[in-house]
Amino acid sequence: MLKLIKSILYVAFLFIIILLSSCSSQKSDDVKTDNLTTATPASEAVIGFLTWYKLHMMDLNAYKLVTNNGNETPEPGKPYSVNFPETEKYINALRASGFISDKYAENSRAYFKKCEEAFRVEKQYDGPPMGFDADLIMLSQDFELDFLDQVKITSHSGATNNAHLILEFPNELKLAYAMTLENGKWLIDDIQNVSVR
Repeated sequence: MLKLIKSILYVAFLFIIILLSSCSSQKSDDVKTDNLTTATPASEAVIGFLTWYKLHMMDLNAYKLVTNNGNETPEPGKPYSVNFPETEKYINALRASGFISDKYAENSRAYFKKCEEAFRVEKQYDGPPMGFDADLIMLSQDFELDFLDQVKITSHSGATNNAHLILEFPNELKLAYAMTLENGKWLIDDIQNVSVR
């Protein structure tokens, strides 16, 4: 009788384990939305990038991405234009961080070409250059990188090699990061400002 009870308990235990494991495997295939209470490799990569950016922001801002806007001796009567040799140096400096992907670099090149087309359509001679009036990484004029430990991170991820993170900064700036896992390292493909305006 004791053997029968042990056998029944053993089968019941196995049934519960199988049931729990099937539930957890189904859940892992779903898109997850979490407020991260612990760091993930993707969130650590974003914070690592922002920490790197904080240290190198002045160097990156020294690149003369737009000609004739006061970054050098302006030529009177000459409109703004994108300085493509400098934008390429800027992109290469970002790539040297080890945090951005080839896709991010290509998106940046496309953005600079779009800005040049806008300068050709609508000549600009003074004031902040269109498309360059906000920080190109933080996508805002109002941001603070001294409080990275206070940033709230939300994760939206589905596939194992892709991640979408939203970082909410203390000043209500919200940035969305699209990321890809390449050779065991999370890289940033895109950054969007998703703050409520």
